[in-house]
Amino acid sequence: MSDNVSRRGIHVVHTRRSKNFSSSRRFCAGEAIPASGIYRVFHSIHRVSHDLTLLESEVFPPCNRCGEKVHFKLLRKVPEITADYDFRIRLYEIPHPEDKEEAVEETA
Repeated sequence: MSDNVSRRGIHVVHTRRSKNFSSSRRFCAGEAIPASGIYRVFHSIHRVSHDLTLLESEVFPPCNRCGEKVHFKLLRKVPEITADYDFRIRLYEIPHPEDKEEAVEETA
């Protein structure tokens, strides 16, 4: 087998992580958001997990259905969005997709 063929495949790439921050940490609603980035949201029972983009120095929001029974895990830091003044959405509560559907039906 040639060298080119033997080099194909999946290779593990290690990245540097901050010494002060563990990506496996779970955050609770009401805690300060430590870093701007994309977080996975885990709900109690009513909804599957999903991703949210949250800003540093805000607080992790509760869910409008399960309240404080929601937790967050950082998937990827995105510090660039902190400097983007067009990206200033404050999320005070995580909306449920069914609530949006009900609102559309009521206006139709």
